[in-house]
Amino acid sequence: MEAKLAIGSISRPISCEAVSQSDGMRAASPHSSVIKCQWHLITAKCGIVSHVLMLPNARSLGPRSAGLLSQLMADGKLVFSTRDVERYTGLSTSLARSLARDLVTRSLAVRLKSSLYAIVPFEYRNVSDFAPNAYLVARALAEPHPYYLSHRTAMEIHRMSTQPQLGVFICCARWKPKETLFGTEYRFVLRRPPAIFGTMKHWVAGGISVDVSDPERTVIDGLAEPHYAGGIPEVAKAIQISRSTLDINRLIEYAKRLKSKAVVRRLGYLLELYSLAPAERIEQLRSDLATSTELLDPTLPREGRRVRRWGLRLNVSPEELLAVAAT
Repeated sequence: MEAKLAIGSISRPISCEAVSQSDGMRAASPHSSVIKCQWHLITAKCGIVSHVLMLPNARSLGPRSAGLLSQLMADGKLVFSTRDVERYTGLSTSLARSLARDLVTRSLAVRLKSSLYAIVPFEYRNVSDFAPNAYLVARALAEPHPYYLSHRTAMEIHRMSTQPQLGVFICCARWKPKETLFGTEYRFVLRRPPAIFGTMKHWVAGGISVDVSDPERTVIDGLAEPHYAGGIPEVAKAIQISRSTLDINRLIEYAKRLKSKAVVRRLGYLLELYSLAPAERIEQLRSDLATSTELLDPTLPREGRRVRRWGLRLNVSPEELLAVAAT
């Protein structure tokens, strides 16, 4: 006999051996044959994440392990930490680690790094073929600190770039060294809490989301740190790709809110070059600029003519930037 648990939003531990009829679940016979555990995610109505947990023998997995998997999946934690195991089960750190290792041994999860794991969907009969969702891994690496996916990663999410991205950029209130997990590089960019704004939800699966910069903030971050966005030509291309949907007023508001003169100069120059903002808005950006000079693209050598109006040295020519607009 097989136990099938259809679970939606759950806030309490569950037992596979005794579940009430009112919860819409039924338990397997303790005398079922020992085979294996399979599960998969389904998307229920209203975007609620549910899953079906099929247990040919509930006791072969154990109520604690089954309950843990059910809780994690119902809460959208497909990537989880040892602390999550402690929180859901009430176990000590050592026992939580032991339980997580047991899930890995049973091919129900994979170990990403010390104390971080990912649940393996049932369709992967060979665990070596499985790779976790990079955005969910990024979220797990950043939590519990405020974060958002940024720069090249956000450009890819918003389809503002034509270049394939091999890594994930994460702006976070706590800096961490870059690391590579399952072939994907995760690079953190420090952001003080007041500078974490202009974000939105990106839905990875039904009911499971990550935080990402909105299109306007994505442009501003690219202007602030061009080296994380492929350089000013790539940021300019992103502006051109999304020019019909970008909110220019929001772009200007974000630039001023970030309090970076270099960002204001680069944004003002590009808006004027591409005729994307009325003259009065352009002048508002210029109103409080000092007489210093910044490089248009700090990733390139210090060369090119100086534009006094914006205090920029154009080490990317206007002709090149206009050619980007034409492609």
